[in-house]
Amino acid sequence: MLKERFIDNGLLAFLMKERDAGRIRNLGFSYHGDVKAFDWLLDRNDEFKFTFVQIEMNTLNFQKLNNSSKINLNTILKKEFHKQRTVFKNRTKSK
Repeated sequence: MLKERFIDNGLLAFLMKERDAGRIRNLGFSYHGDVKAFDWLLDRNDEFKFTFVQIEMNTLNFQKLNNSSKINLNTILKKEFHKQRTVFKNRTKSK
């Protein structure tokens, strides 16, 4: 569905062309879907050259853990952010 919705219809190609023309400074996406589609996009970062990716993270799960233990919510969120950033950097470097 991702390919048909955003790739085959030319939307992403259009956005990349606008970025190359200087009318778009940062090209990226916010993602709340299937891991396979997310991996597909990240695996093609050399082609698309995304400057950002925003992912969904439900902090309520962390708050429940925070209330039931001595683990600090801020520490958990910082670690999760660092982990996600590292995964993205490693995927973009390995291409």
